[in-house]
Amino acid sequence: MLCQICKKKLIKIATFTKPFFNEKIFTKKSLFKKNIFKCLSCNHHKIDSFDYKKVNKIYTRMYGKLAYSNFKNKFLKISAVKKENSSNYFRKKYIISNFKLNKNNKLLDFGSGTGIFPYSINKICDCYFHDKDKNSINFCKNFLNLKFANISKLKSSKPQFDYITCNKVLEHMSIQDIKKNLLIFKKLLKKSGKIYIELPDERASKKGYSRQEFFSEHINIFSIKSSKLFFSKLGFTINKISSLLEVTNKYTLRIILSKN
Repeated sequence: MLCQICKKKLIKIATFTKPFFNEKIFTKKSLFKKNIFKCLSCNHHKIDSFDYKKVNKIYTRMYGKLAYSNFKNKFLKISAVKKENSSNYFRKKYIISNFKLNKNNKLLDFGSGTGIFPYSINKICDCYFHDKDKNSINFCKNFLNLKFANISKLKSSKPQFDYITCNKVLEHMSIQDIKKNLLIFKKLLKKSGKIYIELPDERASKKGYSRQEFFSEHINIFSIKSSKLFFSKLGFTINKISSLLEVTNKYTLRIILSKN
């Protein structure tokens, strides 16, 4: 098996037959199996744990219930976290400092989940959200009063967003689907626009593979090297890329892109 980023050989480095604590699975526990592969050249990790052909059903019908159970309760719980312990607080601070947002800016948040990020930044700019999960869409529209953007209908229209944000979403997709969505982003993004992406960082592997970064819901875990290779090949300029350990103890890559 070859790495889909650098085309070098992937090696299998771990196999698990039982899910870890709090790990979401999309099959019966008795059928659970997770193989983790690593590229020794670019350090990209691939996780093989469920039938990817079923992914659309998972993310339109199942994921929200498994991940959040009750959207309102989850949103209120996250909102109540003190700012010094909140990854969303530091994310928002970082984005505002780099994008210099104002009310005239139009921002699209892709894969919004409980809506915590678009809700927190909605007063600063003209913010829209997108998600596949029907429960997420209903909650963000009806409880949070956020504006929904259906990118499948927008992708053929002229560029209209100054900024696009995508926080811990792309790792849930195959490489083919990541490419497909990034090309849609490119069509929707204004010439001078920027894209902010957060991804789990493979650097977490130094602490072992039982961590959340390597849970079965994730398919691709990027490194700084594989990120640079991947995004540049798709015709993006990498304005900034950094690795950090968040206050929530997650290893995370922060990436800011612009169109070439």
